[in-house]
Amino acid sequence: MKSSILKSDIDLKTQIEAAIGRLIERAPVLFDGNNIVEVKRRSVLTRPFSHLFWIEAVLERGVERLIVKIPRPEAHTGPGREEKVRMRLQKEYETARLISERLAGRSDLKSVKAVAYFEEVPALVLEEVEGMNLRDLIIRKGQWFPSPSAIEELERACLAAGKWLRGFQEMTRQVGERMSLEPMVEYVDHRLKQLVEFGRRGLDRNRRLKILEMFRLARGEISGGEFAIAGVHADFCPSNVVYSGSEVVPVDFSTFQTGSVYYDLTRFYHQLGLFLNKPSFQESTLNRLRGTFLKGYDEKLNKDSVLFNLFMVQHLVCHWLGRLKMKEVSFHERLYNRWVCHRHRQALDRLLI
Repeated sequence: MKSSILKSDIDLKTQIEAAIGRLIERAPVLFDGNNIVEVKRRSVLTRPFSHLFWIEAVLERGVERLIVKIPRPEAHTGPGREEKVRMRLQKEYETARLISERLAGRSDLKSVKAVAYFEEVPALVLEEVEGMNLRDLIIRKGQWFPSPSAIEELERACLAAGKWLRGFQEMTRQVGERMSLEPMVEYVDHRLKQLVEFGRRGLDRNRRLKILEMFRLARGEISGGEFAIAGVHADFCPSNVVYSGSEVVPVDFSTFQTGSVYYDLTRFYHQLGLFLNKPSFQESTLNRLRGTFLKGYDEKLNKDSVLFNLFMVQHLVCHWLGRLKMKEVSFHERLYNRWVCHRHRQALDRLLI
């Protein structure tokens, strides 16, 4: 075990040095003829699927604050995982460039700029986004009994996130195209069947049938406009939204696609609700943040609409299954996962009423 960890550390250090070397080599092309004089390493963060390194590239004229993203193949499973990791990183690079170009004329819609992609490392270089991701901000300022000023700041951030999403969807709307419920039903039921296999910790067969019946009845209750399709971040959540105090910048478009306008909307709303699983958060606080996010998106939005609830069911099912599949190392993790699963069962029952 010890030797594998050391090998992993060596491989990672090699990748970092290779990425920095390629950055120095390509600097004149990437930075308008400027060479890199010095690279200052600032900080590192390990996420579930990647390592992020903050660096400062001192140029002949000026300074660039950058993030180097290196994937973690060990976080993926199945054959060909390294190739999948490379493809995902390349897609994030290409999507980030495309979105930056699309939003270039919109001062109200910011996006992260992709500087370079080094396939041979592999590594992705991004411009640093000033601010704090919204998840960390909520944890820092939203627990227990937050002050009025803290609540106001969090509401401004959630309002800005809602406005960004609405503006982004308007720019990427696929005119004349509509989503179909059938692929969604298949996607959800595949996961429902897995939940049933977990027995008491998962879902009983009766609830699965009720959920499928909910989808069946929905076909005649959804208006045509609700089937609209637009660009979908697909992981639009507080941890992927950076807030600077006046504006938000979503990051990590590695799973970008087109799909229902309700997907990102309900995912962010669902993710805000996950803070309620922790005893340090008050329901009143999270309800305010959720309401403000929806207000930023559309003041007239009906969160009790059929399609909104169907996507909430999908997010609940996916998160529930993910918790059950986690490798629980400690007693605390096992206890917390059981609590989350219990909460998901309660939330699902409320949606099924």
